Amino acid sequence: MSLPQVAKDLDLTESALRNRVREADGDKGMEPAGALSTAERKESASHRGLSGLG
Repeated sequence: MSLPQVAKDLDLTESALRNRVREADGDKGMEPAGALSTAERKESASHRGLSGLG
């Protein structure tokens, strides 16, 4: 099955499907060395959001 067909079946764009696969791979440790996991990216984003409150 091709990426375009899977994306269509899931009612996603191809780029959205690629992003989800990349995110899942990163969470399984398949991203390049030094890449942040989804949890680490969310934590970093939440810290950036709080930095403007002081």
